[in-house]
Amino acid sequence: MTKDLTVGSPMGLILNFGLPTLLGMLFQQFYNLMDTMIVGKLLGAQALAAVGSTSSINFFVIGFCMGVCSGFAIPVAQRMGAGDYARMRRHVANAAYLSILFATVLTVATGLLCRTILTVMNTPGDIFADAERYIFIIFMGIPTTFLYNLLAGILRSLGDSRTPVYFLALSSVLNIALDFAFILWFNAGVAGAAIATVVSQGISGAACLVFMAKKYPVLRMSREERRLNWSSCRTLCIIGVPMGMQYSITAIGSIVLQSAVNGLGSTYVAAVAAGSKLFQLLGCPFDAMGATMATYCGQNVGAWKLERLGQGIRACTLLGVLYSALAFGAACSPHQPVHCDQQRLLHPPLSGQHRPLLHPGDGIQRVCHPGRGAGDGRPDGRGLLPGACVWIHGRLLRLSRRLGVRRPVSDSRQPDLHRPPAPENAGPGRRP
Repeated sequence: MTKDLTVGSPMGLILNFGLPTLLGMLFQQFYNLMDTMIVGKLLGAQALAAVGSTSSINFFVIGFCMGVCSGFAIPVAQRMGAGDYARMRRHVANAAYLSILFATVLTVATGLLCRTILTVMNTPGDIFADAERYIFIIFMGIPTTFLYNLLAGILRSLGDSRTPVYFLALSSVLNIALDFAFILWFNAGVAGAAIATVVSQGISGAACLVFMAKKYPVLRMSREERRLNWSSCRTLCIIGVPMGMQYSITAIGSIVLQSAVNGLGSTYVAAVAAGSKLFQLLGCPFDAMGATMATYCGQNVGAWKLERLGQGIRACTLLGVLYSALAFGAACSPHQPVHCDQQRLLHPPLSGQHRPLLHPGDGIQRVCHPGRGAGDGRPDGRGLLPGACVWIHGRLLRLSRRLGVRRPVSDSRQPDLHRPPAPENAGPGRRP
């Protein structure tokens, strides 16, 4: 069931290997979308905001795990391409030991720092408890993340991109079913959604392990090959750790942006959480190309067929350019404008409920309020990035002009909004 990527047309190999990988990633995004829909429909907007407020830190940690596992698979692919099966199995064994070490350290560290991380990220108070419960359970499931992603990476390094899709489909179906079970039957709330994710991924990883033990005799190790080897660990870490850090560094920008969005309140957090699913869906083909080229280049480097590297990179770059043009056209296609209620559009975040504006433009003046104020109604920009309030103010000001909202009058002309209006028959000298 292994596949040799060192012979044949590079374009044909990349398409044949990459399409199942893309299908698996699209399937994963589909069940993530279903997960979001289930939480939003069954538990409400605040529960959706609680889950969405943790998405960036979730990707920061889980992305590191996925990157490390992808990096560990590259030396395995190199030894597979070279036909050095003994060293390939030694790399697999030591990758498992390193994964256990990384999983233990990350699980303990994130579990202890979970509450601190959410506080630093300015998580709104009305969703803080749910967000903490959700992300804590996800962090406790880091070992299952390593289990599945390491095994899937090893299978891809052997040239099998189809089997991981089957187990991902199993995980997806289990996740959706367990979502309904934990939320509807056990009333577990957002914690139930997190438990469903961890359990489904653990079952999928365990099934993948059993399948590999039975169907891949090339992975059956001797006692010597199972021993801890520092040279092998060093090779794996040189490639795996930088790839993990690459994923995490990419997520730092998302964390900064998420912190700013969190300061605007749970309603905005829920909106960003829903909208980000589209971005993740459009990015799946690029992730599939990256996973495909990691295996393709690894096997060809191991076989010393370096001339095929340039051919493969040119073929994959062409595919990337073509898809980018299609995705850009789809994302920028004309869409129907959203009709909004002017009196409910620009209200201060975390006000507890919608309320009509005191005067047109009140929401614009108070948009920098990140869930707390100075007590006198003045905007408080703490918790946002430098310049974020100015940028948001400008965007909302242009939006208000399109909606026909006028700027507020100056203080010298502005009536006292807290004093009740005087009766019409109240004359001079008569108290209303």
